[in-house]
Amino acid sequence: MKRDSYESIESTKKGFEESFKTGTFYNKQTQDQKHLELILNFLNISPGMNVLDLGTGTGYLAFPIAGNYPAAEVAGDYRCFS
Repeated sequence: MKRDSYESIESTKKGFEESFKTGTFYNKQTQDQKHLELILNFLNISPGMNVLDLGTGTGYLAFPIAGNYPAAEVAGDYRCFS
C-alpha cells in the first residue's frame, strides 16, 4: 500500500508539473469564476477568524476571501522548495 500511495502522489505531482509547464492548469483555475464562487460559498468564515492560504501563489483564493470577509484576517504563504 505504501508503494501505491507513493506512485499515486508522484503521478499527481507529474500531472501538475505538466499542466503548469503548458499553462493549462493556471489558466483554467484563474479564469473559472464558477469554481471560485463554489469555494467561497463553501467556506464558513466568521468575523475575527484567521485564514492562512498555504501555497497562495497569485492569491487566487486569498484576495477574494479577504474581499468577501473583511472582518477576517487573511494571510497567504508561498514557498518554493526544490
